[in-house]
Amino acid sequence: MSALSIQPDQQGTQQAPQAMLQTIPRPILGRGDTALNTADIAQLLGCTRAHATNRVTKLPDFPAPVIDLSERMRWWSLAAIQSWLAKRRKCSK
Repeated sequence: MSALSIQPDQQGTQQAPQAMLQTIPRPILGRGDTALNTADIAQLLGCTRAHATNRVTKLPDFPAPVIDLSERMRWWSLAAIQSWLAKRRKCSK
């Protein structure tokens, strides 16, 4: 196995190889469900990732992550988040 090396570009700054810039694959949840991270949740809600991380995911009624490895590696079920949103919309009417 060869190690990936970071090569300096023409300006002298280091550039990561293209292989390192690919996105992390989504976990498979089964039942046709999709896994969302905090950036996906932010996009779904129309807020910033920081707001989703620091406020939304810490609400007492927000669904628990289905995968919780660390503060930076948490994944939620799309179905659970959609259900949570539907309940909140009913309450606000």
